[in-house]
Amino acid sequence: MAYEQRDNSGSLFKNERKVKGDNKPNMTGKAMIDGVMYFFDAWTKESSKGRYQSVSFKRMDTQESAAPTGHDKPAPKGYQPPAGSIDDDLPPF
Repeated sequence: MAYEQRDNSGSLFKNERKVKGDNKPNMTGKAMIDGVMYFFDAWTKESSKGRYQSVSFKRMDTQESAAPTGHDKPAPKGYQPPAGSIDDDLPPF
């Protein structure tokens, strides 16, 4: 029987790509929260109270494209294209 991810649960595995001194997580995995899949990362850290796990979740469906073109970035707030720009002859949406 194939593994079925249950809601509000996840699994972490040792990150084999971790190199001592880098910022990569110690453990990586996946979790389903309220029906949405997330990447799940954990870092082992130390404080005055002892060792603990710091965790991060990132939605799987909002991953950035592998090769961003720069054209898909929104214009800065309040941006107005210069007069006579290339877009002047385009019809409105």
